[in-house]
Amino acid sequence: FVPDGEVSLYYDGGTYSTPKLSTTATGIDVDGRINVSSSVNTLLTLTSTTRHCGFSMIDSNGSSALQNRDGNIRFLAGGDASGSGASDVLFINGSLGRVGIGTTSVGATLHLSSTLPELRFTDTDNNNIDHFISCSGSAMTLKADESQEDNAGDTTIRFHIDTVEKGRFDDAGLDVTGAITSTVSAANT
Repeated sequence: FVPDGEVSLYYDGGTYSTPKLSTTATGIDVDGRINVSSSVNTLLTLTSTTRHCGFSMIDSNGSSALQNRDGNIRFLAGGDASGSGASDVLFINGSLGRVGIGTTSVGATLHLSSTLPELRFTDTDNNNIDHFISCSGSAMTLKADESQEDNAGDTTIRFHIDTVEKGRFDDAGLDVTGAITSTVSAANT
């Protein structure tokens, strides 16, 4: 035993050139897989005395991480092979119950932030028909059956109030159920 020295464990069936588990000045290095099993619900607890704790995944091409910071969960990706440079791709605000994609300043229950934020909905039981909601500058776009997977002209965008359809856009234009009213404010007269 050497005080403050490295301790290494080797697999006895292999060569002794590479340790399977080693203690180092910064922690524990493991070469291989770690299996954790338990009869209780918590298999692994990570505790840190600093502001955040988590784990990083690094390979020869890049890195990503999962962190708990102040009760919030952060998923980071896009880092380099040295483990640096990753940015937040998904953020969960634990106290407000909000999710941010591309942002940590979550301003709504679901907040998307990017140079071209877009939601894609794929109807998998109907020829994988895709529908999109996207934003660019001051424009918001709704796209129904963007790639024409069903090869039909019956695509619609429908508007419901409570359980009643009040209007729809289809290949012929706008169809409204009920009255259309227009209000002109005094500033526009």
